[in-house]
Amino acid sequence: MSKDRVKAVVMVEPGRVEVQEFPYPDIEKNAMVMKIEMAGICGTDKHTYKGQMILYGGTEAEQRGVFPCVKGHEVVGYVHEINGTYLDADGVPLKVGDRVTVCPNIICKTCWYCRHVYGWPYCANNRTYGVYFRSDQPPHITGGWS
Repeated sequence: MSKDRVKAVVMVEPGRVEVQEFPYPDIEKNAMVMKIEMAGICGTDKHTYKGQMILYGGTEAEQRGVFPCVKGHEVVGYVHEINGTYLDADGVPLKVGDRVTVCPNIICKTCWYCRHVYGWPYCANNRTYGVYFRSDQPPHITGGWS
């Protein structure tokens, strides 16, 4: 992984993917950069590729697939850079070189579902790495196909 540029597979539009280069991300406070070892291709990605993507359809959290996007929300890799303290599932601080996977869903913690039941997948404001964020806007590479 170059400190200047990184490559990612971008789903540019339904039915079209291409390899693109992006600037290495500026690491914000309480953020990390993963070096991806493996990324899955699941039904969500298949449906997005076919232009049929509505995630959580019929709920408050309904999202349409966005383009262009670096897909890949099922990933495993290594902590490449970290700015802040992250704990693993056992409460042990993560460090550079640790092998990790992530829960790609970002929940708001403020909606009714987050306050009364476990937020995911019911959170009314749920956003998902590798699904929701556009690659033509910083930080560009939020999915595992990178």
